[in-house]
Amino acid sequence: MIISNIMIILLFSKIRNLPFPKFKYGKCLLEQRELLSNNKNNELYKYHKLPMTHPPSCKLDNSNQEKNKEINFASVGIIKDKDGKVLLTRRKNNLSQFPNTWVFPGGKLNKNENFITGLLREINEETGIKIYYDEKTNKYKYNGLNILIKPIFLYESIFPSGSKKPTHQNLIVFFSINFPIIYNNIKYKIQKSEIDAFIWIDINILYKIIYMDYNEDILGFKYNEITKKYKSEYFNYKNFRPNFINVKKEIIDSSLKKEFITHGHRTAIKFLSNV
Repeated sequence: MIISNIMIILLFSKIRNLPFPKFKYGKCLLEQRELLSNNKNNELYKYHKLPMTHPPSCKLDNSNQEKNKEINFASVGIIKDKDGKVLLTRRKNNLSQFPNTWVFPGGKLNKNENFITGLLREINEETGIKIYYDEKTNKYKYNGLNILIKPIFLYESIFPSGSKKPTHQNLIVFFSINFPIIYNNIKYKIQKSEIDAFIWIDINILYKIIYMDYNEDILGFKYNEITKKYKSEYFNYKNFRPNFINVKKEIIDSSLKKEFITHGHRTAIKFLSNV
């Protein structure tokens, strides 16, 4: 998807906190999309023209509304080096939401954060990569280098997936974060408390693994509880591919408990790959 430079300037020229729309918990967010554009003074207005989607398994309707719960807001960043390699991490199997799944770095916004400040904090916490905003140049930087950050799409995520009464309902903004250097020159330190493995992989290969017949194992890094360090290891390509019942509609067999890349993150791969 092509996003104009004018839109990027509008998004990032003034980083300030604005109120969020009052979504109804338990009702599909796609049915409440008008709340994004009803008021220019809400945090999501600047993103209201982006594509918005949700899992094919979403079963939310008007009958599921809960007055005492609130929507969570989150940011996810696809860190991409100049050669097209992206950082993908595996969530530890003891986490309460989406355990043992492969995802891009990101997470829930804290109180009084907007999507950008939350994005940069989560990136720093999970990967140790410090991106900062330079007010003089009106650009984002890493060690003095310009970093291009673009919003890609909005995504409704619910947990457990496919539930009519989820314990969590989230609205996520996915961003691409483009570095002008190769990943070996990016200083990173992966968060051990939430991530037990990670890979740097060409995003086009990632697409082929999920949707095509790419059947080669992937070199990455896995946390070793004995040495307390990440060690290189090959991961079976099937670990990234859901057990599709219908590939075109992306319907998976949820009865099989296995690791894979979740629908929202597969959507990001579709947006950014050139396959």
